[in-house]
Amino acid sequence: MSSRSDRVRAFSTRISMSGLVLVGVIAVFAVTGASAAGTAIDFTASVVNTVDTAAFAKPSPDPSGLTYLPGSNTLLLSDADVEEVVDGTTHFQGANVWELTLGGSVVRTTNLSTVEPTVFPVSEEPSGVAFKPSSGHCFVSDDSQKQIYDLNPGVDGACGTGDDSSTFFATSGVGNLDPEGIAYDSWNDRLFVADGTNREIYQYTTTGALVGQFDVQVHGVEDPESVEFNTVSGTLFVLSNRQSGPIVIETTTNGTLIRTIDVSAAGANKPTALVYAPASNGSGLMRFYLVDRGAATASNPTVVDGKVYELTAPQPGTPLNAPPAVDAGPDRAVVLPTVPTLDATVSDDGRPNPVTSLWTQLSGPGTITFGDPTAVDTTASAPVAGTYVLRLTAYDGEFTTFDEMTLVVSGTGSVAFLDVRINASPDDAEETDTNSIRLANADLDMLIDDTQNNLGVGLRFNGIAIPKGSAITNAYVQFEADQAWGNPTSLTIEGQAADNPPTFSGTNKILPRPRTVADVTWTPAPWLTVGEVGFDQRTANLAAVIQEIVNRPGWASSNSLVLIVTGSGRRVAEAWDSNPAAAPLLHVEWTTGGGGNQAPSVSAGTDQAITLPSVAVLDGTVADDGQVAPLATTWSQVGGPGTVAFGDASAVDTTATFSQPGSYTLRLTAFDGQHTSADEVAVAVNPAVAGSPLYFSLENLATVGGVTAENEDILFFDGTGFSLTFDGSDVGLASFRIDALAWLDADSLLLSFDAAGAVPGVVGTTDDSDLVRFDATSLGSNTAGAFSLYFDGSDVELTAGSEDVDAVELLPNGHVLISTFGAVTAGGFSGDDKDLLEFTPSLLGAVTAGTYTHYFDGSDVDLTTSGEDVDALAVASGKLLVSTLNNFSVTGVGGGDEDVFVFTPTTLGATTSGTYSSPVYFDGSAFGLAANDVLAIDLP
Repeated sequence: MSSRSDRVRAFSTRISMSGLVLVGVIAVFAVTGASAAGTAIDFTASVVNTVDTAAFAKPSPDPSGLTYLPGSNTLLLSDADVEEVVDGTTHFQGANVWELTLGGSVVRTTNLSTVEPTVFPVSEEPSGVAFKPSSGHCFVSDDSQKQIYDLNPGVDGACGTGDDSSTFFATSGVGNLDPEGIAYDSWNDRLFVADGTNREIYQYTTTGALVGQFDVQVHGVEDPESVEFNTVSGTLFVLSNRQSGPIVIETTTNGTLIRTIDVSAAGANKPTALVYAPASNGSGLMRFYLVDRGAATASNPTVVDGKVYELTAPQPGTPLNAPPAVDAGPDRAVVLPTVPTLDATVSDDGRPNPVTSLWTQLSGPGTITFGDPTAVDTTASAPVAGTYVLRLTAYDGEFTTFDEMTLVVSGTGSVAFLDVRINASPDDAEETDTNSIRLANADLDMLIDDTQNNLGVGLRFNGIAIPKGSAITNAYVQFEADQAWGNPTSLTIEGQAADNPPTFSGTNKILPRPRTVADVTWTPAPWLTVGEVGFDQRTANLAAVIQEIVNRPGWASSNSLVLIVTGSGRRVAEAWDSNPAAAPLLHVEWTTGGGGNQAPSVSAGTDQAITLPSVAVLDGTVADDGQVAPLATTWSQVGGPGTVAFGDASAVDTTATFSQPGSYTLRLTAFDGQHTSADEVAVAVNPAVAGSPLYFSLENLATVGGVTAENEDILFFDGTGFSLTFDGSDVGLASFRIDALAWLDADSLLLSFDAAGAVPGVVGTTDDSDLVRFDATSLGSNTAGAFSLYFDGSDVELTAGSEDVDAVELLPNGHVLISTFGAVTAGGFSGDDKDLLEFTPSLLGAVTAGTYTHYFDGSDVDLTTSGEDVDALAVASGKLLVSTLNNFSVTGVGGGDEDVFVFTPTTLGATTSGTYSSPVYFDGSAFGLAANDVLAIDLP
C-alpha cells in the first residue's frame, strides 16, 4: 500500500526573560532569584486533612510518589521501600502502589516490585509517579536504577496490572543522577524530573530525549523531592525538603520564579511528593496533597509513620500563554496549471496577543507565489514543476510555532514521482563486523549496534516503476527514528550495480555486491526524538545513484533496486520487522519528457483508526503527467460491515462517514483518459466511547478531568478528555446558572438560566422562561461574542413560576423542544415537569409567537416520581438523551442526576412509548460528579 511522505513535525520556541527554549534542542536555562537564606514567603498553606498510610490494610511505611488521576478523581501513591527487609523486619504485604480517593480511602493496590506476589514487576524504587491523561500511561521514576519507566496500561486502562507493557530510558547519561519526583506536562507532552542531588529540574520528551534543565537551588530549594505540573496555569510546583522547613516554589517551565509557598504546617519529617488536585470535599477548590515518608525503613525498620496531608493551596490564576497549534495541512500533488489551495489550521489561546501567521517557501525549483502569505488558508502558485517544501509559521507575541508540507507539482513534460517502502523482512538487513548477515531486525543500526559494529546496511526496494533512461531530478530515503542519538555521524550511500538485484540472505550478503560509481555522503543532524519523521531523518539527494541504476542497459520499469549504507557514527531507524508502516521509504522524482502518457500515481494515504461518531479524514495524493485528458478521481468502498458516505467522492482529500463499527477498506481510483491507477486504505472504525460526545453544564462548581468549570460554563467530553467550550464569566454570566442549552450551529448557542437577570446586550430583564442566543466570535477559555433574545416565554404563556424552561433542544425543522421546571399550561396544553412541549414558531425574538404540541409524555414511560423531572435534553438520530432532577429508575436502567440516559421512542406525543438503553450514556459518577447535577446537555 502506498503512502504519502510524512510531514515534518511542529517545532516551537519560547522567548522569556530567562532565555530561549528550543523544543527538540537541548537547552540549559540560567535563572536568577532570591537566595536560600532570603527566601520570601508569598503563601502559607494550612492542613485540611491527614491520611495515615500506616493504617492501610496493606501499609505504606515510606510513601514516596503521588499523582492525580483525573478520570477517576483519585490519587496514585507509590512506596519506594516497603518491600525491603531490614534486621528481619518488613511491612510488605504485596503492594507498593495504592490508588486512593481524595479523602484517603484505598480503592485498589498493586505491586510493581519483583518481590512476590508480583503483578507487573518494574521497580523496587518507584520514587515518583506521573500520569498522562490522553493515553492513560503512567511514568515511574526509579532513583536506584536512574531510569524512567513508561507503563502502557493495556486494555483494562489501569496501570500496574497483568496486561501492562513498559519501556524505559536512563537519566544518568545527561547528568541526572538522582531522579526523584516526576511530572507530566499535558500542554507540551513533556516530562519534568527532579534531581535531588544536583538540585536541578530536567525536561524530557516522553521517550527520553533531553529538552532542557534549570537550577532550583538559586530559589532556596534544597533536595528537590518532587515536581508537579499545574494543568490550569501551565506552571510547575517544586517541593523542597530543607532543614529550615519545607517549601514549595512555583515557577514557569523554564525556571523563572513566580512565588514561594510555606508548607511547614504539615510538620512533615521527610516530605517526598506533592500533587495539585481538587479538594477532597468536592468544593472545586484546588489543594496540595503532600506526602511524608517519615522515618526511613532502612534506619528505623519498626517505624511505620507515612502520611499524606491535604493542604490549602493558591487558587489558579490566569493561565500562562500556551504556544499556538499549527497544522500546515496534508502534502499535496497537483498538475500544472492547477493552483492549489492550502488547507491549514492555526489555533491559539489568544494570549498575549492575537496570533499572526505567515507562509514561506523553504525549497523548490522555482519561487512560489502565495495568494495571501498571512492567511492560514491561501493559494500557492508554482511557476514550474518540481517538489516544493512550504512552511506555515504562527506567532502569538511570545511563542513561534511552525509546521511544513510538501507540494509536488507536475505537468506535461515535467515531473513524475513515486514513493516505495521496504515491504519484506529480508529487504532491510545489517552486515556485522564478523561478516554475518542479520535479516529480521527490530531496528536498523547505522552503524553501531548495542552488541556489535555493523559494516553496512542494505535496503532493497521493489516495484520501482521508473521508465528506463528517465532523468532523475530528486531522490531520497526517508527513515523514522527508533532511538535518540546525536553523536557525529557520516554515512556513504551507494547503489548496487545490478539490473534487478535479489534480496539479502546468508549467501547474498550486502558488502560483496558490486557498487555504483556514484555515491552520496550524508551527515545527518542529531535525532533527538523517537518516532520523529522529518528532514533530519531524510537522506541527502540520491539522484546521481538512482540515475546510474535506471541508465543500465538491463533496467526495466518495476525492477528492484538496492542501496548500501556504510560509514561511521550512530543513527537507529525503524525496520520492517518492528513496524512495516515506518520502514524506510524511497522517494524518487524524474522528468517525463514529452513522450507517451504515463499512468497516474495514486496514494490513498496511511491506514487509520477512528472512534464513532468521528468521521475519517481521507488524505489522498494523486499525481499525473497531464497527458490525454484531465485526471478524474473517485473514492469507493471495497469492504466493510456497513455503508460509507463520502463527503465528496470525486475529491482526492475528503471525508468518510460510517454507518456502524468495523473494519473497512476504501479505494481511491484515478483515470487519465487512458490509464487507471488505484490504491486502498484501511480504516478501523471503533464503537462510540460511552458518554461521548457530550456538551454539558453543571449545577455547581467542579473540576472534571483536570478542567475546572463554574455553573455558568459549558464543558465538552470527547471520550478521552474534557475541555472548556464556553466560559460564561468571560461574557458577563458569572451570576447566572445555565440550566438549558442547545447548539444552533458551530458558533451559536441557545441558553436558558434558572433565575431572572440582566444578560449583557439584551434589553430588560431576562426571565427563567426565556431563551437567549449567543453568537460567538471565540469559544473555549477565551469566550467572546454577543447575546440576543431568541425566545420570550412570557409572550407564549410561560408566566408561572413553575414554567421555568429547564431543558431545550432545537429540531432540524426549526421547532423548539422545551421542558419546564414544574407544571405547565400553555396553548391549550397542560402537563408537568416530565413532559416535553414542541413549539412551532411563527415569530422569534423580542416578539415571540407560535403554537405548542405535546411531544413526549414522561409519565407514560416510567418517569413517575417527583425527582424524575426531565431537566436536560438532547435529540440524536431519533433518540432522546435525558438527565433528571434527582435519581431515576426506569425499565432496564437507573442512575443519578449526574447521569445521561437514552430513550428510543416507538411513538411520541400524548401517547408515548419506547425503550430505555442500558447502561447509561454518560456516567457522571465515573468522573467525580456524584455530588453534582448535570443541568443541561447537547450533542455536536
